[in-house]
Formats: sequence, structure tokens, C-alpha cells
Amino acid sequence: FTKALIKCREQSGIERTDLLQLMLTLKNKEKNRDLITHNSERTEESVNQLKYNSYSELNCGEKLFTDDYITAHIFNILYGGTIPTATPLSFALFEIARNESIQKRIREEVEAIVIKYGGWNYSAFQEMVYLDQVIQETMRIYNYSTFLLRSVTKPYKLPGTDIVLEKGVFVNIPVSAVHMDPHYYPSPEKFDPDRFAGNNYKTSATFFPFGNGPRTCIAMRFAVLVIKVCIARTLFRYSLTVSEKTPLPLRFDINAIFPKVKEGLWLNAVERDTNI
Repeated sequence: FTKALIKCREQSGIERTDLLQLMLTLKNKEKNRDLITHNSERTEESVNQLKYNSYSELNCGEKLFTDDYITAHIFNILYGGTIPTATPLSFALFEIARNESIQKRIREEVEAIVIKYGGWNYSAFQEMVYLDQVIQETMRIYNYSTFLLRSVTKPYKLPGTDIVLEKGVFVNIPVSAVHMDPHYYPSPEKFDPDRFAGNNYKTSATFFPFGNGPRTCIAMRFAVLVIKVCIARTLFRYSLTVSEKTPLPLRFDINAIFPKVKEGLWLNAVERDTNI
């Protein structure tokens, strides 16, 4: 499908303001020798930060922006922004269903903003601040990323110990252990969206659901938008409660890499009367 779309764009000359057009523009720049993509021999420096020099200054390898590469890149973004959203979305709806006050507050925010904008649009979703807090708290407790892998760039002695991490050593940072540390989050098991008032998905040394540093999840904004749209549209039309089929407390599958409830998350949805 993507290759057929590429062929259509190139033959018709149609240009749109989307991801595919950006990739095609880079493909044309590379074809016209206006863009350097990478060296044939990659150093650590070139991998971390690609240099854009003239072709005469660099020994270039094979072209990067081929049709196969563009197809794979688009698939990667769509996958990263859709499949992994199922986990935080499911747990967010679960927490909303069993916290009536939170559900009411989200619904009031959504209805007020929909009235303000006269419908659903991107700007409306951007103003749903409390819903953002709910999503962040969900990602703190039910985190999709199990760990972050980092390479030590220079010797570092762990404070209060004799342990020295030498340069080149890889360190696994357990995300859930940090997110559930009572030192950083008092009563960490409690679902409290107000922890993230004013945060707006800012990563820190204690909160990194999408990773951290210059290579955070490329589909982060898309994934968050998808989750917001699903929750807002659902609560606008339905009232949610937890089904009796969902045992409490939740029983997680210890063999699963990501948070997975053995019996599944079952909710009841009752359609609401709304004149908005």
C-alpha cells in the first residue's frame, strides 16, 4: 500500500503536509545530492549525531531513503503509536471506571471544551489538561517500558558505595522500580492524577514512560493523542464501571514482558443521555 502511494505521489506531483511527504522530500534531496544521510563506516559519533556535510567531504555509503526504507519507517511509527497504546489505554479506562470522582472530572472537562470549540478538533484535545494528568499517572503505575538501557560514557562511582561503573558498561534502569518508589511518589500504589499537575509529559530522572534523552519514543505525541481521543470520546458517550468479571485486586501474568492481567480487564459501559 505504501509503495503504491509513493508511486502515486511521485507520478502525480501531489504534495501534502504529512509524514510521507516529508520522507519523499528527503528522498529527492538525497537523489539530488543535497542531503548526506550516513557514512559507509559509522563511528560512535556519527551514529549519535549524523553530520550534514557536502558529498565531497564525506565517503557516502548506500542510499538511505529507498522505498523500502520509507515503508519500514512509516510502519514503525504507526506500530509505535498504535499497538503499544492498547496497554495504557486499557489501564486508564480501568482506573477511570473504578474512580467515579476522576471519571466525573474528566467528563466535565471534556464537555466544557467540546462546547467551547463547537465539536472535536486538535486544539480541543490539547486543552484537556486533567485528562493528560490521568494518562501520565496511568503510565507511571502501568508502565509499558520495562527498563532503559544506557552505556556509561565515563567512570562513575555510585554514591555511598565502592562500586565504580567503568566506561562502556551497560546499565539497565528498571522503570517500574523508579515509578513506584515511595521516596519519589508517596503512596505509589494510589492512583492520583494530581501528581502530574502542570507536568505535561516532561521526562525527568523519576518519570520516563517514553524513555529519556534525545531518543525518546518517536511516536510519543501520536500515541498520547490516540489515547486522549479514545478516552474523551468514550466518556462523552458512556458511563463506565468495573465488571464483575474483572477480579480485584488485579492478578498480573508474571511471564508477560508488559503489564498483562490474567483474566483481562472487563468494564461495563452504559450509554449516556447528552444534548451536547
